[in-house]
Amino acid sequence: MPNKAKKPWYYDYKIVVPAVVAILVAAIGIIFEIWNNPFEPDFSLSVKPMEGSVQQGGIGQILVNVNDIHGYEYPISLSTQEQIDNLTISFNPKSKEIIPYTSIMTINVGRNVQTNKYGLTIRGIGADGKEHFCEYTLNIIPPVIQLPTEAFVVYNDLGIASGDIQVWSGEDFGLPPPILVNGDYQDPESPEGNECFRVEAGRGNQNYVGWGVFLGTFNNNHELTQPQTTDLTGYSSMEFYVKTTVNLKVEIQQDNDSGPKSYACYINNYGWNSDLANDWQRITIPINSFRNVNMSSIFCPFMITGNGNEVTFCVDNVRWIP
Repeated sequence: MPNKAKKPWYYDYKIVVPAVVAILVAAIGIIFEIWNNPFEPDFSLSVKPMEGSVQQGGIGQILVNVNDIHGYEYPISLSTQEQIDNLTISFNPKSKEIIPYTSIMTINVGRNVQTNKYGLTIRGIGADGKEHFCEYTLNIIPPVIQLPTEAFVVYNDLGIASGDIQVWSGEDFGLPPPILVNGDYQDPESPEGNECFRVEAGRGNQNYVGWGVFLGTFNNNHELTQPQTTDLTGYSSMEFYVKTTVNLKVEIQQDNDSGPKSYACYINNYGWNSDLANDWQRITIPINSFRNVNMSSIFCPFMITGNGNEVTFCVDNVRWIP
C-alpha cells in the first residue's frame, strides 16, 4: 500500500484557523473587559525603617508612607492597636485627604517601660472602609548614662547646691528644741575651709535632731512652693566628713517632700569608727546602698539624723562623687 505524504500544518486549516480565531476573540474580550472595568482603587502602607530602638525615657520617630493604588481618593486615618503602659504613639499628620503622603510616627517611651522587643501594628483605614496594616518592631533599651566629670556639691563653705535646708527635731513632738543649729559653724579643723554644719539636740533620751538639703523653690517661711529633682544615676557614691559620738542615719528622698525615702544608711557601715569620735572622719556611701528610690529623680540628695540626749554632730563637704 503506497505511503501517503504528510501534509503541512496549513493544510489542516479547518482545525487551525478556528482555534486561532477563538484565541483572538478571547483576548479581545479580556482587553475590552479591562478597558471598561479598570482595577479597583486602593492604597498601601509601608514603614521606614521597619525596626528601631528607643531608650527608656526617650523619644523615637519613624516615617509611615501612605501610597495610592489606581487613583484612590478617600481620606486615610492612621492608628496603632497596641496598648503598652507608659508608652504613647502619635502621628503627624494622623489623617490626610490627599495621597500619597508621609506621616511621622512619634513614640514616647516612659522611664518605666520594660526593656523588651515589641511588635507594633500600624493601621490605615480609608473613609470607604478599606484598611491595610504594616508592622514595626520596637526595641526598648536601657538609657545611656552620661557620666559626670565633676562632683555634685550638696554642702560646703560656699553654701548648698540649690533650694533650702530643712531641720527636724524632737521639738516637732513636744520635746525640748535643739540647742544649736548652725550651718556656718567655725571649726579651724574642718576638712574643707573653716566652716561646717553643727547641730545639738535638746534634752531627753528620746530626742533627736537632723537636717537636709532639698531642691526647689521655697518662700520666706521656708515652705516648699515648687520641687525640683536631680539625676544622680551617673555618680558612684556620696562622700562627706563627720565628727560625732553617735551612729548617724543618712537618707535621700525622691520626687518631692512626700516622695519615698531611701532605706537608712548608718555611718558605722561606711567608715565611721566610734573610737575616733572626736576626730573628723570621711564617710563614703556607694550609690547602690540607697535603695527604694529612683536615682534619676532625687529631690533631697542628703539628709542626716542623730538620736539621743543633747546629741551633737558636725558635717562638712557633702558631695556626690562620679
